[in-house]
Amino acid sequence: MINPAYPQPRPDALASLLAGAGWELRPRLCVHPAWIPWLPSPLRHRAEAMAQGLAAGG
Repeated sequence: MINPAYPQPRPDALASLLAGAGWELRPRLCVHPAWIPWLPSPLRHRAEAMAQGLAAGG
């Protein structure tokens, strides 16, 4: 949950709502790709691996 004070839609409901407007709900990293090189080494390697997995559709 992002903020318990404000109800959030379920991912499937949000995906359906977005699809009706021509959008697609897709996972993404919480850090902008331009900032990945600035991360500490262990975190940077993990973020790079996760970005590659997302790009491959996994």
